[in-house]
Amino acid sequence: MSREMKKGQQLHQEHNKEHHQEHHQNNITLSIKEKTPHVGKQKNANITREHIDEILLQQVPYVSEKSALAILEHFKGETFYDIIKDVRENDAERLKTVKVNGRRISKRIINEMIKLFSHSLE
Repeated sequence: MSREMKKGQQLHQEHNKEHHQEHHQNNITLSIKEKTPHVGKQKNANITREHIDEILLQQVPYVSEKSALAILEHFKGETFYDIIKDVRENDAERLKTVKVNGRRISKRIINEMIKLFSHSLE
């Protein structure tokens, strides 16, 4: 194989690799924006009293936006702190009745919340 052909193949492979990386990065950015539509680039403008509980719940592994919203709806009028307190005091009994799209939230979510919230808050 001639040097020109090898060079051409190498350039083609580099171009494909760059295109794949760019496509992958765009997909990651898109999926993040889809999951957090109300969160923009400026953190200070996006964290409000209305959204903070949802944002904090989504930091728990396996808790999606839908799950966070369902938990907050179930604990209507209560804060993230109240939910932690309830999990600690009642072994997550109320969480076991939360439904997302007609299905109870997963045991995986409940177990993660118990694991994270069962230690002392003081």
